[in-house]
Amino acid sequence: MEDAKAFGLGVVAVTILQFIFATLSVDIINRSAQKQISRIRQLFLKAVLRQDMTWYDLNSDDSFAVRITDDLDKLKEGIGEKLSIFTYLVMSFVISVIFSFFYGWKLTLVILSCAPIIILATAFVAKMQSTLTEKELKSYSSAGAVAEEVLGSIRTVVAFGGEKKELDRYRDRLAGAELNGRRKGLFSGIGGGIMWFIIYCCYALAFWYGISLILEDRDKDLKDYTPAVLIIVLFGVLAGAQNLGLSSPHLEAFSTAKGSAATIFSVIDRKPEIDSLG
Repeated sequence: MEDAKAFGLGVVAVTILQFIFATLSVDIINRSAQKQISRIRQLFLKAVLRQDMTWYDLNSDDSFAVRITDDLDKLKEGIGEKLSIFTYLVMSFVISVIFSFFYGWKLTLVILSCAPIIILATAFVAKMQSTLTEKELKSYSSAGAVAEEVLGSIRTVVAFGGEKKELDRYRDRLAGAELNGRRKGLFSGIGGGIMWFIIYCCYALAFWYGISLILEDRDKDLKDYTPAVLIIVLFGVLAGAQNLGLSSPHLEAFSTAKGSAATIFSVIDRKPEIDSLG
């Protein structure tokens, strides 16, 4: 009963501290992200206004209204509260692994032998998501430019009966975004499936090797590995692995933010030959 009371009080204390720190971290990071996005939005608008006419002729498919709203909103998600949540999930995995090493380093090493495969699979999926997101945003931007052009000249379009033609042109521009979105979802699903398959294989390996260590120590009259140690290490790695799995969707948000930032900063960093604001 004393151990149960101590455990209950410890859990309550940790819960209160976690609530306070989580609230502060999310609020601070969201405030910082909002200030950064406001500054980037101003820089982007200024960069668009200072470009020469040649650049406008070569980038007629770009929808600046989409970029200054949707792209920056995606960028805000990548540098906002998701960053704080991702940091928490990764650090909980690291701390869980450290405690597992303290109680049984042999068993923990065996369980973590599959970690490089998980890391490589996650990195590959994140890279593909970033590339496909950038292509998807370009397709949406191109389709948005068509919509703006048609709505701005709606009287001319209706007068010449070009509604169906313009609608088909808009659908053609959206086809690339749909294809890239499906590919991105496919890579996300495959990456998550592979990661959890490896995690559950680690659980099976932990039970097999952990019981072997318990029987070996029992034969040698040692108490380094007991059923309690097996449960501690197993659930320690289990909690860390679950948090690591929960962090994978945030990687997609970071990849999306990276693709959005690439399109935004490509305009901000461009130096026009004739600077109208220079």
